[in-house]
Amino acid sequence: MQKKLLLILTVAALAAALAACGGEQPMHSDAPATDLPTSLTTQTEPAAQTSETTAPPETTETTESASGDAITSLADWDKLNADGTYSDRTRAFLGRFLGENTTGIAEFDTVQISDYRIARLEPEVGINRLLFTFTVDASGLDTLPPGRYETVVEELRDLAMTFLGDDPRDAVYPANGESCDSCAETYSELLASCYIWHYPAYGAWNAENCGVFPVNYIVDRYGNHDKMAEDTFADLAERLFGFPRELVGRFSTTDENGRRWVYSGGLGGIFYAVRAAHRIETDGRHVLTVQYFADDNHFVPSVRVEYAFGTDGEIYGTTVVGDSPYKPYGVN
Repeated sequence: MQKKLLLILTVAALAAALAACGGEQPMHSDAPATDLPTSLTTQTEPAAQTSETTAPPETTETTESASGDAITSLADWDKLNADGTYSDRTRAFLGRFLGENTTGIAEFDTVQISDYRIARLEPEVGINRLLFTFTVDASGLDTLPPGRYETVVEELRDLAMTFLGDDPRDAVYPANGESCDSCAETYSELLASCYIWHYPAYGAWNAENCGVFPVNYIVDRYGNHDKMAEDTFADLAERLFGFPRELVGRFSTTDENGRRWVYSGGLGGIFYAVRAAHRIETDGRHVLTVQYFADDNHFVPSVRVEYAFGTDGEIYGTTVVGDSPYKPYGVN
């Protein structure tokens, strides 16, 4: 049975991972790819850190600045930005669509835009904005096919593009309302705990891979405050992940009374929404299929990953079911 899930995460810009939670994983395919027609979400929060779930933005009303500053060539950027309102990141963001791609993602080079207009907008709640109107003549991106588009570009922690009217990304990943709330909660807390997207199979943890074990996830979800007794942590790590008890000492420290504790450390910033679909296996396991993206605005897909969860909170590991030459944006 296939169910679709809209999953919105705004859980922080990638910070330095803790010693017990970090490191990149290789991207390889463990199973054949399958279609994932699921929902689109976008970054809507300003630079302030947050761990709350937010709703997609409503259509933005645009008001050009009183000066009416606008350009039709990126070569005139300095005229548009004479007062230095907009950052170099904004120019680079526009450049990825206008023949000055510096992202390292070749798919942006396939986008051919014949004419465009970039106009200043009045800031909104302290966020600098531009109106970017353009015509795509040819494109290798399913998420940005030929057509005429009007968008608002906002300077958030990363740049965010909002389409005024139909969003072409929705045609590739249409929204669907059904969900598995418990799967979404487990996945979001797991990912937010240390920004690791790929985990070993249940019971396959060892001294070589324990550096990516989600210590924060167990302490934050099942503990009190920011610490947990070593024995309690060992019990949960063994039950939820099949983690060897003898390795738990790598994560614990001794207090002045001789008791051993495992501590959680918060990671700040913002993580971007992904698209996910849910299904139930015949053995009762719940499988959440997650599509990651290579860029900050969900134009280029990265790896597609299956997360398997047990009915009692067990996490059975991850399986890459869709290859990509690009690692997921914002996570290790």
